[in-house]
Amino acid sequence: RMEGLVAGQAEAAQRRASSPRIMARTSSLERVQEEKTSRRSSLQKGFQAKENFYEFAQRRFGNMVRLWAQLDKEDNMKMGEKAFLRNCEEIGFRGNVHALYRYIDCDRSGILTFEEVDPRSTVQLMAFKSFMEKRFGGVTRAFPILDQNRSCRVYKLEMEQALTSLNFEGHGPSLFELLDRRGVGFVVESDLAYLDRWQAKPYFFVSPDVEGLEKLRTSLLAFTGPALFRAWHKFFDRDGSMRVGWDKFCVGCRRLKRTSIALPVDFLETEQSMAGLWRALDPDCLGWIALRNFDAKGHSVIAEFKLWADRQYGSVWGAFKTIDGNGSGRCSLREMRKACKEKGFSGNLEELFNDFDRDGSGALSANELRFLDSWDLEWEEWELNQSHDTRLGRR
Repeated sequence: RMEGLVAGQAEAAQRRASSPRIMARTSSLERVQEEKTSRRSSLQKGFQAKENFYEFAQRRFGNMVRLWAQLDKEDNMKMGEKAFLRNCEEIGFRGNVHALYRYIDCDRSGILTFEEVDPRSTVQLMAFKSFMEKRFGGVTRAFPILDQNRSCRVYKLEMEQALTSLNFEGHGPSLFELLDRRGVGFVVESDLAYLDRWQAKPYFFVSPDVEGLEKLRTSLLAFTGPALFRAWHKFFDRDGSMRVGWDKFCVGCRRLKRTSIALPVDFLETEQSMAGLWRALDPDCLGWIALRNFDAKGHSVIAEFKLWADRQYGSVWGAFKTIDGNGSGRCSLREMRKACKEKGFSGNLEELFNDFDRDGSGALSANELRFLDSWDLEWEEWELNQSHDTRLGRR
């Protein structure tokens, strides 16, 4: 449970503080750990608030699309924090709305979008929108085709039959529940008008470009050598947060185009091509990717080292300071091997050095590793597991 993780972090900090020798050396580390514990507590509150929000939507309105229609009367599909807080109160949601907003606004833009609130429903709606645009030029233009009996109302069975006759591959019954935003059992043309205006992010409209992603990885490995993590850090995750959003990904792709990296012809030329790569990395359209999505092997190597360093020394910084016995600020592979062997680390140090030794000097500096202490790996694992379990429960 998340409470156990937070309590364990506090206990570990207390044990370290009891040793004067370690306390003098790791005072800055304690601040980092306290910040991490505080942040984790805030994230936990936000995650729980999101679960409560989803349960409220299901219980009170039937789904999140109907709830959002009550919050966003003008169908902008986005809103600022003040409007969100005020409107949540008006519809009777009594959860921790402040924590909810901060948690869901994953790109920290200050504007909350429906696609951030409910990406799964957005995927279904955008598939419907894209299909109707290609076939009829728009969703409202397609309404007469859906309204087979010309009653100006489309009921569930009528919608399913029309979509089947059009060879639409989406799931008709669940889609109808999303389109029936008023929950009245039928849809009129005005119920669909917002879909024509709604401009969701490009990756909601494309299929995952798995082949293109492999080409990208191959090109990057040819440029950076065997360490794909170097490309992740150099082009995408330049702030070392170990998490990249859509906008940062696009900036990284454009940065790639300006280098001498040998990319396939016309590769990354359009936003749509970037969207296909993104969808391969973020199949659930969560709006962010972690290192594990981009470089599973690198993630495994670095995560194993971080967990070992946290367990043995309290942090990566603490491990480095101990291994660097002469205080030079740099550790060679030989020094790392010796110290890690004594403390029972069995991970792949050669690959770890390949990932972080960007200048090829054969030694690592404290600054090259220090950002790992800000990476809350335990929270990332817990959050992904909880999200996966939640998605299974909602299917």
